[in-house]
Formats: sequence, C-alpha cells, structure tokens
Amino acid sequence: MNVHKNAGLTTRSRERIVRQVESGQTPEAVAEVAGVCPRTVRKWVDRYEGSARLRARSSRPHRLSRPTPAAVIETIERLLRRQRGTGKQIAAEAGFSPATVSRVLRPLGLNKAERLGAGARAPL
Repeated sequence: MNVHKNAGLTTRSRERIVRQVESGQTPEAVAEVAGVCPRTVRKWVDRYEGSARLRARSSRPHRLSRPTPAAVIETIERLLRRQRGTGKQIAAEAGFSPATVSRVLRPLGLNKAERLGAGARAPL
C-alpha cells in the first residue's frame, strides 16, 4: 500500500476504527485510543462502504473553479509557435506563472522539450 510518511492512519487502522464504532463504541472513545480527533473517526465511518472506500483519495479538485481564459491559452500557443521556448521562458515573457503555462501546454502535448521538434531553442 502506498502510504505517505505523514499519514496518520493506514487502510487497516481506518477499518479497525470503523469496526470499533460499529460494535457500539463512541467516536470520541475510538478517537482517543487511535490518537485522532472524533471528526476524523466520523469521516471514515461515513465514508465506509467496504474496505476499498477507506483508501486515501487525492485532494486535487475534479475540475477547476476558474478555468484558464481562452485569451491566455491563445497567447501561450502563439508564443510557443513563434519562439519554441521552454514553458519557463514563455511564462517569463508573457507574465504568466509557469504552472499556468504547463497546464495549457500539457493537453496540447507540448509540455516536454523533446516534443517541440528540432527547432526548439535551448533553455536560457
């Protein structure tokens, strides 16, 4: 199982918490024994629908609340076609963050230097 070093609970310990609450113990008592807050215990009990549901999930949002405006995408594409620079170079010239440039270039398949072709400029 892939558990990061700061994880407070593993899948097994989450399952143990759920079983203890299902057996009649209060979330507060289970939380004290497990070394977590009662809110965490209630979260895992609510999420439980079989052990597969107790795996940690990504906190990345499913969609962006404010997608990148079309004008920004067009500017980045235009700069890429004109200078064939790296994402960082385009970000510096256009005044956008490198993360925004990367997010625009990735779906275009142009986020890696080797994908730009023979005309790509060397990094500064």
